[in-house]
Amino acid sequence: MFSAIARFFRNLFARWTGSIDQAADAQFTKDTTGVALAYDLEADQKAKEFEELLAAVGTIDTNIESKRKQVENKEAELADAQLRLNGCVNAHEAAEKAGNKADLEETERDGARISGEIDTISAALEKLNKEIKEDSDGLAPLEQELKDLKDYIAKLPQEKAEAIAQRISDEQRVEMYNRINNIRNKAKEKSPLAAVRQANDALHGQATVAGRITGKLNTKTDDKYRTAGKAEAASNRFQDMLKAKKAEQGAKTGETTAPATEDKATTDRPRI
Repeated sequence: MFSAIARFFRNLFARWTGSIDQAADAQFTKDTTGVALAYDLEADQKAKEFEELLAAVGTIDTNIESKRKQVENKEAELADAQLRLNGCVNAHEAAEKAGNKADLEETERDGARISGEIDTISAALEKLNKEIKEDSDGLAPLEQELKDLKDYIAKLPQEKAEAIAQRISDEQRVEMYNRINNIRNKAKEKSPLAAVRQANDALHGQATVAGRITGKLNTKTDDKYRTAGKAEAASNRFQDMLKAKKAEQGAKTGETTAPATEDKATTDRPRI
């Protein structure tokens, strides 16, 4: 039960901190002022990291120098111990030649003591040299990190200027794109002029159809008149032939044939 309650509060805290992070990010990304502030905060943070790392590197370097001095002191102690041990060995040989039992016992005790000192000093030297090597090996990457951090901080002002310029350029491009889209969208909207054009096109289509229909009606009427005209022309030719025949017969018999009186309506009608 308690683990479930703890898990609930952990999840709640995670969501709460996530919301804070999102809100903070929004403040930095909404405009060029936020971008500039983000770079300033980054520069301040990295400057603090640089100072802390520099202090750590300085402490390690100081420790290394301190241990190197200890090594020098131990090496001097070792040299002295070896010198005393050599002297003790010589004294032991002299006592042995002289048969001096007391000196022999003393030189043996001193020789053992000095040998123990040499072992202790040698072990201390080995430990110091190992620590110096480890610290020096660990110091190299820290110094490289310190150099990289310094270079990073030095580049931030230029990157800040470029980021702000890029932000302004991108905002202008997006604004221009939105303007163009708005113009295009407005152009697609139906305007009064578009309605006029559409109505004119529809009326022109109707007029074209009406013209074709009227033309067909006129053609039928003309065909009717043409047929009637052909019939009348044939009748007139027949009458003219009859008149010519009678006139020819009258000329042979000496009779005069009066010209036929044409109907006024017929005479006044235009010949086709």
